[in-house]
Amino acid sequence: MRRAVGNLRLGFLVLIVAVFAVVVLIASQGSADLVWLNGKTEPAYGWRLEQNESQVRFQMFDQMSELGRGRIAEFPRGEIVGMVVNVDVARLERLKPTELAEYRDYAEELAVQKADPVARNLAMRLYVIASANSSGELRLSSLRGLISLAKNDQERARWMTLLKLADQSRVAASVQDSEATDTTIPDAAKQMALRVVRLIRQGNGLEAFQRLNADGAAEALRHWKQVCSIEELKRIAQLNRPTLEQLHKLLQVELSIVKDQSPAQIERTTQGADWGEYAFAGADVNGTIPTFRNATKFDPAKSLFRNGEWIRP
Repeated sequence: MRRAVGNLRLGFLVLIVAVFAVVVLIASQGSADLVWLNGKTEPAYGWRLEQNESQVRFQMFDQMSELGRGRIAEFPRGEIVGMVVNVDVARLERLKPTELAEYRDYAEELAVQKADPVARNLAMRLYVIASANSSGELRLSSLRGLISLAKNDQERARWMTLLKLADQSRVAASVQDSEATDTTIPDAAKQMALRVVRLIRQGNGLEAFQRLNADGAAEALRHWKQVCSIEELKRIAQLNRPTLEQLHKLLQVELSIVKDQSPAQIERTTQGADWGEYAFAGADVNGTIPTFRNATKFDPAKSLFRNGEWIRP
């Protein structure tokens, strides 16, 4: 009898250790919160949104879901056997668009668990919000973090292009200063030069050739010859699709021309648009240029997490 009781206690202890090991293993492999309920052999996966003395409000999902989607359930405390919490929803709700570095920092913590699709999705969203709404090194570091989450070469190449274009737009802000001369470029020539560069970038080389000598466009473009000479512009115009390196040069010239416009012109041109939307204004005939809006499935404008959903401020 004593041996039977001892064996029963030993078996129960082994069972407890095994369950604990499973809990630790699952918690270490993913960012999802887990809730064990009475009568259920498998835990519920999701996010603990809030809790009180009587119940836990929980957002359910399968492994391919993301935070902000999924059925919301309310579990009575009496039905809960155990719970493992890996994501701090309260921290998500404290994130503010005025403190974008906090988004990147939390993304870096979640990115460590990128083997979990849910953690990867949330980290991607936070990186996209941080990069799309910031500038300088914060934008670049957020994009580098996004690249580290790429699942395949196609994603990696697309996000690398976004990083390079973001870096070029930062460099372009200082190009006009380095290319400045004492000669004032007539506004008509500047506008035509801008039109020519955009036509080349969009693959309309023939029309660009026709406009190059109109209204002094060629002479105006010589102010940016150290970035891209007239001869090189002509060579690029002969291609149906500029290479990535050529695209970088075209964007440098384009954004530098815009920087040299009057404040009123810049405001009319760029109001309400991020750099990507502005830089790629007009038809992208090749459909190959990524922006912050199309590089991932996440909308960077939805930067506040409230009541289990991502919303616009």
